[in-house]
Amino acid sequence: ATNEVDLDSAYLAKMVVLFRESEKDPIRLGVYEHEGLGWIIDQPLPKAMQLNKNHTYHINATLDQNKLLIALWVDNNQQSLYQKEVTVSPVENQRTYGFIASGVATQWNQVYPKLLLKRNKQARPTLNKLSEKEREIKTKQRILNLSTIAFGPIELQAISKQSILFGQYLYTTKNTNINKLNPNATLDYMVFATFANDNLSNVGACPIPIEPDSAKPNVTISLITGNIYNKQGNIIGHAMDCWDNYKQVHGPFNKTIEEYISSLHATILQRLSKISFGSFNLDIVNQKALENGQYVYTCNQTLGSSITDYLITAEITNNKLGQRIGMPPTSPNAQGLISLVTGNLYAKNTVIAKGKTAEPLAMGYSELYAYESQFGSLFPQILQNIKLAQISYNKTSKQRKDTSKVISFSSKTTSSENISAKQQSLPLSKPAIIQLGSSSKDSIFNLQENAAQGVGLQLTPLKPTGISL
Repeated sequence: ATNEVDLDSAYLAKMVVLFRESEKDPIRLGVYEHEGLGWIIDQPLPKAMQLNKNHTYHINATLDQNKLLIALWVDNNQQSLYQKEVTVSPVENQRTYGFIASGVATQWNQVYPKLLLKRNKQARPTLNKLSEKEREIKTKQRILNLSTIAFGPIELQAISKQSILFGQYLYTTKNTNINKLNPNATLDYMVFATFANDNLSNVGACPIPIEPDSAKPNVTISLITGNIYNKQGNIIGHAMDCWDNYKQVHGPFNKTIEEYISSLHATILQRLSKISFGSFNLDIVNQKALENGQYVYTCNQTLGSSITDYLITAEITNNKLGQRIGMPPTSPNAQGLISLVTGNLYAKNTVIAKGKTAEPLAMGYSELYAYESQFGSLFPQILQNIKLAQISYNKTSKQRKDTSKVISFSSKTTSSENISAKQQSLPLSKPAIIQLGSSSKDSIFNLQENAAQGVGLQLTPLKPTGISL
């Protein structure tokens, strides 16, 4: 047998209604037939029945095939009975369909046929769950907890209560110093995610999971800059195209928010592409690297106008390279620059005399391997340009007969304890040091190349820190 379902159960339904067109208009009686005769009656009640306050209207509607009898009276005075009979379209399954009210207190019942209540054979078992009241209280508390969140030093405010109800956990903050890049920018837009083993997942996750055993997100991401922040407020990575990817999954969003994020993202990229860092004039190596969160800049104030230097930002501690490199130049802890060509370290507050090059604060660092380990491989053309700059620098050093400067693997002492032999490219019996201008053909680039391929440095990648862009 084939079961049939009525897809239009309201066909030819009759509606009896009391209504006003507006607050000051008289009360009207209407009878409407859905998908049939339409409005059969639409007329004002008699003047004696036009009452405004503290009165109860009674309506009795009796449907018998094609006849509908309407009886109307006020309060308990049936002497003021108003009756009207109209012809309607008959229906096969005659029954009460429902009751709708707006703006009034109502009570209704089915007079005939009488509905007989069937007693349950056994009582419903007690539910060992929260009551409706308790669920409501718990829900309101959860929304309150999700509205304002402190993620370490970053204070986050949900864009609206409605966004939380819709599962759009989008927050604003003033704690990422975004106004340093654009004075007109007051807010950064952030979402939560999980960052583990250099993999980013669950972008846009709820910061307080419903299931108690679920793992909480451990990072926040700026949808404007793409910077990834840990709970200490440190930038630990960069997410590409995060706004476009996020709104595809969790959108749509208010047009004002979309325009703010998109326009500010473009403005900040433009600002970071050419920036003054103390006395240093920096130009980004290329726009794609900037979009990838690789803040590698060129400069002609460190090696002279004939050799282009390639620099990244760095922390400085006691006039030496600190623990963090590669942060944006607007970061509070970006206190200096380190050359990927020479390994020289320059302080941000260095004064550069006219016609002279900047004096390094310290020398002897090789951070290219550590930088790429943290921020990804640089484009081949950039690496080739760094190599050519190193060759030019070494030639200049030989001409000066300067053999006193040395370059070591990193800012820490390097020995056989932190080098694992893959090939016998370099001797491991003592700290590996190379002299510039020596007869050795191992330039700084070759040293980094050997470190990455031949010897294999065992270095902990240096990460940026501090609340910053």
